[in-house]
Amino acid sequence: MRDKALYKPVKITGCAIIVYDRRFTDRQLDHVKSSLYKITQVLGIQGMPPNPPVLRKDGTGTMYANHLRDAAMLWKAIGGNMPNLLIVILPDMGDDIYTRIKNAGDIKIGVATQCMRGFKCGPGKGNDQYYANVCLKINAKLGGINVIPKPDTVRFLTDRAIPTIVIGADVHHPGPGITNRPSYAAIAGSIDSDASRYVAISKAQDTRQEMIQDLSEMITHIIKKYMLYRREQESNPNPAPRRILFYRDGISEGDIHQATS
Repeated sequence: MRDKALYKPVKITGCAIIVYDRRFTDRQLDHVKSSLYKITQVLGIQGMPPNPPVLRKDGTGTMYANHLRDAAMLWKAIGGNMPNLLIVILPDMGDDIYTRIKNAGDIKIGVATQCMRGFKCGPGKGNDQYYANVCLKINAKLGGINVIPKPDTVRFLTDRAIPTIVIGADVHHPGPGITNRPSYAAIAGSIDSDASRYVAISKAQDTRQEMIQDLSEMITHIIKKYMLYRREQESNPNPAPRRILFYRDGISEGDIHQATS
């Protein structure tokens, strides 16, 4: 990311850090703070505080939404407003914590969370490239745009005369031998003229069903979001797409005809 800038960097309006890794030292924490501040400055992301407040918590229990609220209030006591970003330091075996944090932040509270493994973000492995990748995720989560396609390299995609939606779809199935849980279909689709901003939708369906059962409804949702964004954010009086590029993962050669019919 040297000498590179984001296409549309965001502004961080407040930030706090939650540490669930008991072995994470103050020296490692200082490295996280200084690295985030340094790399956000390099990438043009404004507002990252050089010394955000820190909340240390035990990773056991189920009160993760309360932890996020407590951390947010630590920032509010300093900055006077609720933060739009919470940094979470996870222990090595923190998959369950990660899932609960994302549920609490995305669904219960509505604040962006950026998780990092304690053993990766310290002075050893947490170099500038690592934090550049983290900051790319932060920028996208807060509504920014990292990059856009060069018009001369993908004219079929950026041709303003033929507005195009790019859609990707897949189905996730429960583990082997599990028959009492549904499969989940997910679709992500572009909503801007540069195919750089995406929305997603997912739905439960019959277990082990590879064909997406509510495909028409889900694509209609994406198209409506596309038209809304182009009309309100891009001031385009003709926001409807003229072409859809549809990428489908997870089907065999024998399923292609059924998937396209």
